[in-house]
Formats: sequence, structure tokens, C-alpha cells
Amino acid sequence: MYTLKWYKAKNAFDCATIEKLTTLHDDGLYRIREFGERDNHSYVLYDYIQGVAISELQLPTVVALFALRKLITTLEFLKSRLLFHGDLNPGNIVLTNNDGSLQPVLIDCGIMGPGALAYAAPERFQGKRADEK
Repeated sequence: MYTLKWYKAKNAFDCATIEKLTTLHDDGLYRIREFGERDNHSYVLYDYIQGVAISELQLPTVVALFALRKLITTLEFLKSRLLFHGDLNPGNIVLTNNDGSLQPVLIDCGIMGPGALAYAAPERFQGKRADEK
């Protein structure tokens, strides 16, 4: 099963970042199958992730810390390949059950513009690329 995500505008994500992500395989990162543009809208096709966005949950502190540690590992994996999420927020972290273990999975990497306004870094409003900040 797959998820097809349409973005409101053309060039909604950094194509170079998305293209690099198609070659990566990590439990903490969504697997992109295809991306492109159609009818002036950008789209990404990725493997369906069975889980719940962290933004929809009220996690006990110990579970949240466990998920955060795993999330940091995924962010370090991306950084080691000079890739940065670009729109890191609770809605883009899906908590899954991976063979009995909780696994946070990052989705929506490489978004252009500020992304989720409540979580956007100031430099994102200036049109700068995402970085580790």
C-alpha cells in the first residue's frame, strides 16, 4: 500500500533532497517511491505507514523520551548524508509499532518555505534551505 500526497503548489519541495531520499532505507524514515509535478502541483508517493502522528497523541514522558531518542538517531542519519528535514513538527512524526517496538517515522522531508508556521525556524521565512538548526 502507498500514500500519495499532493502539495498545493508547484515546487513545494526540494527535488534534490527528495531524490536523495529515494535511495535511503532507514526504519525511522518514510520510503519514497516516486515524486514529481502534475497540473502545477507537486506530489510524493511513499510507502503507507500504519501509525499515528505524534501530534494526535498524549504520550507518557518515558514513551516520549524513548521516541525522541530514536528520532534523534534518524536525524543524525540524515545529517550524515547532508540532508535535513525542513519541516520538523509533531504532525510529521508518525509513531508505528515495528515488530512490538515503538518506532517514530519521519515523513514530509525536503519541504520548501516555512512549513508548519508554529515550528518554523526564522531563516525558513527568508527562503533559506533547511539545516540542522
